[in-house]
Amino acid sequence: MLRKLKKLYINSKKNKSADHNGIMSEHILYSHPSVVIHLKHLFTFMMGHSYVPDSFTHGIIIPIIKDKRGDPTNVQNYRPITLSSIVSKIFEYYLLDKYSSFMPSDDLQFGFKHKIGCPNAIFLLRRVIEHFNDKGSNIYIASLDAVKAFYRINHCTLFSTIIKHGLPKCFVDILINWYSRLTVNIRWNNCLSSELCVFSGVRQGGDLSSVLFNMYINPIITSLKSSGLGCHLKRLYVGCILYADDIILLSASVLSLQKMLNICNHVGNNIGVAFNAIKSKCLYIGPNLHIVYRVL
Repeated sequence: MLRKLKKLYINSKKNKSADHNGIMSEHILYSHPSVVIHLKHLFTFMMGHSYVPDSFTHGIIIPIIKDKRGDPTNVQNYRPITLSSIVSKIFEYYLLDKYSSFMPSDDLQFGFKHKIGCPNAIFLLRRVIEHFNDKGSNIYIASLDAVKAFYRINHCTLFSTIIKHGLPKCFVDILINWYSRLTVNIRWNNCLSSELCVFSGVRQGGDLSSVLFNMYINPIITSLKSSGLGCHLKRLYVGCILYADDIILLSASVLSLQKMLNICNHVGNNIGVAFNAIKSKCLYIGPNLHIVYRVL
């Protein structure tokens, strides 16, 4: 199994930067087959003792400028890219292969899923709009922008979430050990900052992180579904569409849309996800030219 996971990871991660130990994906890909045996023993010991090596918990952050024509002195104009241990990422594949059945994700979440992506979300959005417009009804839409959602995840809430999903104790224990010891250095012009502790957010670049994020934000979908507010196609609920941290709400009435926004705000406050009111937008699409009410 580890040999399969090794090839799966490396074949999709070639030509990437070396980690802080100087190891690249190609080092593992072209290594001696006995490396698989060593990885097997390492992962078995880690799961048995609920402990990860220090190199798994450390990362190097490289700030990458977003807009080269923008202000280089503005910290908001930089995107942090984290270099993590190559072996730790293979370990994440191992955890996903072993425990993915305990980590479900709602069908209305289209982010970070195999063979599912943005085109599928766009297709569903267009289908809902066309269906209601053909029936002579407007569709009222709210597009919500979550503020740095991946970096704001509360670790204690994350641990509580995976426990509620019934993940085995060995998985919970090793994740707690891993996330409670996260540290980073920032590299700038080949100089390293002092070591910093990380108290929130999921690890950048890992496939396990995306699955954990989907589980963490899933209460928003669950709450909207249980409310019954929003659009339905027959008995199928389609009142919200998520692509990672991007959320679109769909309603046939302004009043229902306002209630859905209130739910998102309430659930977001509970799990530590805030929405940017400036970047979030509301619009309506349809044949009826009504007075457009302001949605707060």
